[in-house]
Amino acid sequence: MMSVEEFVAIASTSIFVSGTVLNIIFIYVIINGTRSAVGQAYKHILISFAICNIIFASMEFIAKPGIFIYGTSLMTFSHGFFQSVKPWGFLSLCFFITMYGINTALLTLHFVYRYVALCRHNLLHIFEESVSVALVTLSVLSWGFVYGFITFYCFAATDDYYEYANASVYAKFGVDAHSLSFFCIFTHVCLERM
Repeated sequence: MMSVEEFVAIASTSIFVSGTVLNIIFIYVIINGTRSAVGQAYKHILISFAICNIIFASMEFIAKPGIFIYGTSLMTFSHGFFQSVKPWGFLSLCFFITMYGINTALLTLHFVYRYVALCRHNLLHIFEESVSVALVTLSVLSWGFVYGFITFYCFAATDDYYEYANASVYAKFGVDAHSLSFFCIFTHVCLERM
């Protein structure tokens, strides 16, 4: 039977290769195969989404995130190229989450554009003005940055987390939690004072 690590390695490689190839084909079709009735702004949104999907698949391939849940905590650790190289393993996970945030923002933009195109056609000019394009681009990138920054700043492991989960991490993986590159969501139990 295949181990989890082998499955993750195969799945990660498959996602990276298929995601890259399919998105390159998608970009080619958008550039060469779409009618002129499809606006340039929408083509740019679709191409941006495809490029970000390629980067997202690449970051998943580099970071190879895995999840470990223990009690009131969730740990996402790197099985990737930088898993043992601190702080690069942690930073690769943060960038992976950043790309996730950018993809969600682009997906939202995609639906907003389609709503405007179908229901508020008179507002389509907004997507073609330079200032609007710059603001939308900045908003999308900022959304991704916020995701990555929250992961970097709020979800970095603390001494409390190491004390709480180290024995369980060692029992599961045979390594000290200090040697892993990961981020964690760790909730504390609030006790009322008497």
